[in-house]
Amino acid sequence: MEGPSKVLVIDDEEIIRNFLIDLLVDQGCTVKAVATGEAGYETAMNEDFDLIIIDFMLPGDDGLNIIEHIRRNDPDAIIIVITGYNSIENMRGALRAGAFDYVPKPFDLEQMTFAVRRALASRHHVKTNKRLMKEVSGQNKILEEKVQERTQKLQVAYEDLKNVYLRIITALISAMEAKDSYTAHHSENVAKYSVALAKEMMLPSDEVELIDRAAQLHDIGKIGILDMVLNKPGKLTEEEFDQIKQHPLKAGEILKPLDFLGSAIQLVTHHHERYDGRGYPFGTPGDQIPLGARIIAVADTYDAIMSERPYRVRQFTKEECIEEIRKNIGSQFDPKVVAAFMRIVDNF
Repeated sequence: MEGPSKVLVIDDEEIIRNFLIDLLVDQGCTVKAVATGEAGYETAMNEDFDLIIIDFMLPGDDGLNIIEHIRRNDPDAIIIVITGYNSIENMRGALRAGAFDYVPKPFDLEQMTFAVRRALASRHHVKTNKRLMKEVSGQNKILEEKVQERTQKLQVAYEDLKNVYLRIITALISAMEAKDSYTAHHSENVAKYSVALAKEMMLPSDEVELIDRAAQLHDIGKIGILDMVLNKPGKLTEEEFDQIKQHPLKAGEILKPLDFLGSAIQLVTHHHERYDGRGYPFGTPGDQIPLGARIIAVADTYDAIMSERPYRVRQFTKEECIEEIRKNIGSQFDPKVVAAFMRIVDNF
């Protein structure tokens, strides 16, 4: 609970000081009284008062200067000016200097009591607002800390969930590739080559990471294709090839719920598009194909040609593989991507 209100009286007339002391004590206040402006200013600087009553005309530094000094130090100070030199000009000067009220002398008990009560009520309102603002600020800080802590926990949980989903999908891809010795580690290899190409093309690190993720997932749609079609040793029928052409779309359907993958899904669904627009599943041409998908297309083709496949009579040499990719510049592959591939293929 708050104690009694503290009031400072600054007046050079002893009779006025005593009158105000009696009035204020009757109001339940504790009072300190001084006779000069300098003493009043020093006292106001060293102690906290709920109300300051000051004479307009003081020996030495006058009341207006003291008000301005006090208000500079404490803008919330509540000050009542009293004066025997009552005029509109003096009243305006006091109010401009920051006085809360202006009471001309001689004043009676009822007049001064009303002014004091009004001033103390205003002071109480100011202090209450400050206290409430401080409490609200403190509560806001606590709330912000709790929100931040909860957000961090949710972020960690979200990252854990993302990693679980990715591990499940990666495990499915590994299981699918493990069934066929010809495609073992294919997605891993495509990701490795794609990352090398993206870095050679000086793409930003976030794009390199996106391409890496898309390359690892690019064949997930083959889970929906029959093994007898995927592993057929001979030439595919038109109907069987149509099934194969659906795997980018099936991949998009599988990955769509994982919205954290963002545009990586688009790279997966476009990795079999051709630069001349004759690819699948959309027939998207040239630079309309996402750059990451154009990069994965070269990496995917390189690893596919370099791997043994049941439908081939013999395995390609590296030189034959490079030549095959070179022959398809501008038709199947983006020339810029192939140029980067040629610069680093000896490292593969």
